[in-house]
Amino acid sequence: MKIYLDDERETPDGWIRVYWPDEAIELLKSGEVTAVSLDHDLGDDERGTGYDVLLWIEEQVAVHGFPVPEMRVHSANSAARKRMESAIQAIVRIRVSRILAATTKGRLLADIPSGRFRPFEEGCKPPKAGDIVIMDQGFTGPDGEPMGLIYGKDSSGKTVFEAEAYDQEIVPVPDDPDDAEFLAKHLNN
Repeated sequence: MKIYLDDERETPDGWIRVYWPDEAIELLKSGEVTAVSLDHDLGDDERGTGYDVLLWIEEQVAVHGFPVPEMRVHSANSAARKRMESAIQAIVRIRVSRILAATTKGRLLADIPSGRFRPFEEGCKPPKAGDIVIMDQGFTGPDGEPMGLIYGKDSSGKTVFEAEAYDQEIVPVPDDPDDAEFLAKHLNN
């Protein structure tokens, strides 16, 4: 479902029109909303603005892990538009942080040199680009760059190596496909 919050403009095809923030929030609570397009000035600031919907989304994402719909601003109020776009960026940052905090797997983007590799099993080879590894604690490397410990497991789940990887050598791989899609869209934006 796509929600269009506005008091004057014509509702685009395929969107559900609401006039007040509380109506938009009730629909958002259903968990079925995939997109919101928000106006700021709705004719009665006492009843709220489009910014109030973003404040509600932000709280739900931060506190409850609420799924983030696609968010747009169509307000002609330039100052309010800028504030609302900043709120959208904050919501995206919170969601990305929550996903990354819950993600333990990563895909290597580069081969790990033997100097940063410690095998636990005889004959274990250093991990290569494309391998999926377990990400562990981060730290600052000897050159001041961010790094993290990574582990490899065999098919039985036994840990067979430990290595150090620079952050730019690994990309997180969330278990949830929706989280993976969200990261792909927003991680480097």
